[in-house]
Amino acid sequence: MTHEKHRVKLEEIQKQKDDGPELFKQLMASINPFSKYFLDEIMLKAAEDKEFENIPHKPWVLEESLFQNKQHLNKTTAEMFKVYKYVSNPLIKVKSDYYTKGEYVEIKDLFPEHNLLQTSPLNLQLQ
Repeated sequence: MTHEKHRVKLEEIQKQKDDGPELFKQLMASINPFSKYFLDEIMLKAAEDKEFENIPHKPWVLEESLFQNKQHLNKTTAEMFKVYKYVSNPLIKVKSDYYTKGEYVEIKDLFPEHNLLQTSPLNLQLQ
């Protein structure tokens, strides 16, 4: 599969083809790191898992330098997916008590270690 920005490592897909849902989540996270958290939240809610209740409504906090109005710093995971898609800056810092143990991390650190793309959006954005 190819797209002007994304070229999938087909040999890696072939190795993991029997792990459907996890493979899909990993592929999506290779494009936008917030997708893995969003998909997890959807699955927890659909399964009526008690863990879903532990996730705050707006678990993400953006670095203060992004917005003048501090009211806009707290985001849901779906909002963070859109923010990252819009700004495409992997160096923005975010934190989450639930996902990053309250530590600010750069978005690039949220990408999976094992990327399924030959041409990663992360690499393209850091050029």
